[in-house]
Amino acid sequence: MPRRARPTRLDSLAANMRAQLEPIDNGWLQLPLPGGLIIVLQRNAEHWRLALGRETVAPSDIEVDVCARAFQVPPGSEPAWTTKSRQVAKTNRVAQYHVAELTWEERHV
Repeated sequence: MPRRARPTRLDSLAANMRAQLEPIDNGWLQLPLPGGLIIVLQRNAEHWRLALGRETVAPSDIEVDVCARAFQVPPGSEPAWTTKSRQVAKTNRVAQYHVAELTWEERHV
C-alpha cells in the first residue's frame, strides 16, 4: 500500500484560499510566493480561475502542475499562456507579467 504524501505548505495555503472563496459567489485572492511567483485564485459563481504569474520569466510546467494539484484544478484543464501589463503603484512603472491561467467550472448540486 503506497504511503500517503504529507500535505505541503502550498496545499495548506491553497485549501485556505479555496475555503475563503467557496462561501461567496464573486471574489479573488492573491498570494505572492518566494521567487516572484504570484498566485491569483478567482471565483465568479461556478467559474474558477487560477492564474500563476511572474515578471521575469513564465511559470514552469512543473510549477503549473504542482499548483494545479494543490488548488484541486480538475484534470484536463490546460493552461492558457499570456502576458499581462500592470502598473506598479509604488514606482508608477508598468510591469509585464508572464501568466499561465487555468479555468474550470464547479457545479454543486
